[in-house]
Amino acid sequence: MAGGLALTSAQLTAMRQSQQDHHPDLVTITRLQRAADGKGGWTTGTALTVAKDVPCTITPGAEVMLGGQADRGLEIEQWMVTFPWGTDVQDEDVLEWSAESIQLQVSNAKVAKSNGTAVRCTAEVVDGVPW
Repeated sequence: MAGGLALTSAQLTAMRQSQQDHHPDLVTITRLQRAADGKGGWTTGTALTVAKDVPCTITPGAEVMLGGQADRGLEIEQWMVTFPWGTDVQDEDVLEWSAESIQLQVSNAKVAKSNGTAVRCTAEVVDGVPW
């Protein structure tokens, strides 16, 4: 790494394990399975549980004001969710967070740019599974 410190493989592994050991929340990740409809689109399939008791850190956060005249004043509460490195989470997945009895729908899932030590996403509260 030019101009910086490079982590050894052992240091990176230790960092990832430490982060995983300290995520206080557990969620179930559910994903909607889709199939091609033969017309260039998708048909809605069944919900599939990807993983249960996935460790993460859920941070309640921002209220976002949506623009436009029709939407003026509409607020959506967003949450930041951090998962251990390698967690399979995708946009539109639903996170069942039993500690708070709420469901969050994932958006903006991406690998954090911190030496590949975490997966972060934003999520919004949904009223029941959206499918």
